Formats: sequence, C-alpha cells, structure tokens
Amino acid sequence: MSTATAAPTRPHPELFAPLAHPYYIFTPEYLQTSGGVRALHYLCHALNLAGHEAYVTTTSVHPDLRTPILVEQQLEAHLRSGREPIVVYPEVVSGNPMEAQNVVRYLLAPDGLHTGVPIDLQPDDLVFTFYGPLLPDGWRGDVLTVPLVDTRIFTSAGVDPADRRGTAMWIHRHLDKGGQLHPLTADSTEISFRVPERDAHELAALLRQVECLYLYEHSALTFEALMCGCPVVFIPNEIEALPRDPAFLDGHGIAWTPDPAEIARAKATVHLAAERYQRLEREFWTDLNRFVVTTQASARARQL
Repeated sequence: MSTATAAPTRPHPELFAPLAHPYYIFTPEYLQTSGGVRALHYLCHALNLAGHEAYVTTTSVHPDLRTPILVEQQLEAHLRSGREPIVVYPEVVSGNPMEAQNVVRYLLAPDGLHTGVPIDLQPDDLVFTFYGPLLPDGWRGDVLTVPLVDTRIFTSAGVDPADRRGTAMWIHRHLDKGGQLHPLTADSTEISFRVPERDAHELAALLRQVECLYLYEHSALTFEALMCGCPVVFIPNEIEALPRDPAFLDGHGIAWTPDPAEIARAKATVHLAAERYQRLEREFWTDLNRFVVTTQASARARQL
C-alpha cells in the first residue's frame, strides 16, 4: 500500500464571492525617464497581473503594460455596485482630489520635496513608502518597493570591470533649485534633461562602460547602474536631503559620500547588487500581497 500523502489542493478564487474594491492609481502619463511615474504604472500592472482590478487615471500608458485607463462609465459602475475604490496617491498630491473614502499615500520621494506642499495626511489614510527612510517622523506605514529595472537590458553580463573608463553623473532638479556641481563630477558624462535623451539600450551601454555614477538626488538610475555593475556614489548637497539607508540592497555597490574609502567599498561589492536585487523582486510579490490584504481590509471595515 502506498503511504504517499496527497498533494494539498491549490487555493482558488470563490466563483460567487463579492468582488473586491478596485484600485485607482492616480498618476501622470507614462514617462520612461521618471522612476516615480514608472513605479505607479508598474504597480497598476502588477496588481492586474496578480488578479486584482486596477486602473490608472491618465490617458497615456505604455503599450506593454496592463494598465487600463479609468473612464467615467467604469467609475460609475463601481459606485453603483457599492465598490468604493481604493485610490493610491503619490507624495506629490497633498490632498484628496478624487474625494475618495479609501486613500493610500505612496511616498516615492520625501514628503513635499518636489512641490513644497506637505501631504494633508488624514487619520484613516494608509501609508506605503518606496523605501524605509522616506517615512516621516511620527508616521506609520509599510514598505512597497516596486521593481523598476528591466534586467534583460540593464545587465553586467560580459563586462570586465578592468575595462571601465570615466564616470557619469545624474542631475535633475539640482541646478534648477540653485545647486552647484561638485568638482569631482566636472569631467563626468552628464545624464539629465539638459542633454539628448538616451533610450534604455543607450543608457545601459553607458552604464556598462563607466567606473561609477554620481548622483545629486535619488533616481531609478541607482538600480539601473547597479544592475550594469556600475557603482553609485551620492553627492551630499544643500539642495536635497539624501536620507541614507545602509540596508538598501544590503549596501552593495553604493557609496553615500564621495569619500575614497566609501567608493572603494562600493566598487568591491557592486557585483553582489544584482543578486540582492533579484531577491528584492521576489520579495515584491509578498509585499504586494500584504498591500492588498491591508488596503482591502481597511476598505471593507469602512463599509460596515
């Protein structure tokens, strides 16, 4: 007689269960050069891939993403059926323009950094952050780091570190806000909106060539550079606070100051960043499930 144990049945949806609350992701049009905008669109895409119902509030989307556009008829249908939406606002939205009952604040940058207007946080608002140090003092929230890098393009495969030459630097709002450039970056190849835009393949090619990338402000380029085996060096400055997170990707490949010893450590550990990023991608789906459980429970409780 066989003593084999029957495999556990796989959980499945209940066919006649009430539909969950839909998600409205309040976002600008898709923009490849903005990590924050991409995070919002990717969040919508991921929710739909995971079997949930999510929409974006813009009319311009990426054709390869499952990001349906919210239209008035759909919104009215949700309300008629009693399915109050869960609206996800990025930190650049201080109020509640959609007058939503269920509000999620998703901090992709420090509160008020880009607008100068702090979030009008309400007691029932739920808070999630792209990474831990973005959570203001006294706030409570969870981390939800949306993977931003297409590692098929941004990869260090075939790159010999000994062949790297020169440096690159990223600036966005730094100069517009009156900042000055550090002499260390004087000869760096500039990546910014002041120079012709590079597509993903061109950007990856540059990051596979240079010895390091200097950043004056946080950017999705951090991930893209590290996946290309390019260490990242943050330049502390008077314009933008750069909150350190030593646990971010376990610190691999990242120097939080241009101190030579810090840069040397970043170069020595950058090869470990890709493995840690792969773990982050796996953890994302667990974190996304927690996001769904938390937001749906809150919305249901508010309906009672």
